[in-house]
Amino acid sequence: MAANLDLITSPTIPPHLVAKADQSTTSSALTRARLIPGELRASLSAHGLEEILSFFSTIVAAHVPIILSALSEIAVADLTSLHKSQNFNFRLCDYTSVTAAPLSDNGCGAHTDYGTFSIIFQDGHAGLEAEDEATPGRWIALPGDATIVLCGWCALILSGGRVRAARHRVRHMAGVRRLSAVLFVAPDVDVVLKPLKSDEGSKAFSEKITSGDVNVGWFKEVMGKRWRWREGNEMLGDGESNEIGQDEDVERLVGG
Repeated sequence: MAANLDLITSPTIPPHLVAKADQSTTSSALTRARLIPGELRASLSAHGLEEILSFFSTIVAAHVPIILSALSEIAVADLTSLHKSQNFNFRLCDYTSVTAAPLSDNGCGAHTDYGTFSIIFQDGHAGLEAEDEATPGRWIALPGDATIVLCGWCALILSGGRVRAARHRVRHMAGVRRLSAVLFVAPDVDVVLKPLKSDEGSKAFSEKITSGDVNVGWFKEVMGKRWRWREGNEMLGDGESNEIGQDEDVERLVGG
C-alpha cells in the first residue's frame, strides 16, 4: 500500500487554515492522468505513478460495476446507466503531524461525500469513523485494515433515500502517519439530480431537487467550493459564512 502513495506531498498551509487544515492530499482522475506530458510522466513514474494508475484502473474495471449493480437493487432503479463517462476521481491522503491542525482532534473533519460512493483503501492504521445515523453525534470506529465503501449525496438523492449517505471523519492519531487511497465514483455531470422513482421513497426532498433544477455538475461545484476553501485555493463569496459546514449547506439544498 505505502508504495502506491509515494506521490503524496506536504503543502504549505494557508494562514487562514492554520487551526483547521488536516491532511495533505494529491488528487486526480484517470482521464486527466492520460494528459500528463511524456517527460513529466516519466519523472513521476519513478515515484510510483504508473503503479497508482494501474491500481485505480483495476478497481474501476473490476469492482465499480459490481457495486453499482448492488446499489441499483437497493435503489430499485438503474444507477449503472448514469455512470457512462467515468466521472471518477482518486485521491491519495497523507495524515501526518506535519499538516495536522494543532487545535483539532480530526485529521479530516466530519463530512458526507458528494458522489454515488467512495472506496477507501487504508494502510492498517485506525482513525476512520462513521457517524451512527440513528444516534447523531455518536461515532463508530472502522477497522484500519478494512476496505470501506461509503455512499454519498448523489446515491441518497437518486435512490429517493433508499440508499443512505454516510457521514464520516478521520481522527488524528498523535505520532502516527496514516496513508489512504480513495476512489470517488459519481454520476455523469449532466445527470439530473432527482429521485429516479416517481414514488416518494423514504425521504422528503426540497422543491429544487424534485423539480429537476440541479444536475450533478452544478452540485459537484457547490460541494467542491468548501473543500477548495479548506485547501486555501478559493475564497468564499459575499454572504457565505466560514462557520457553516459543508453538510449544513447541502442539507438546506437537498432537504424538504
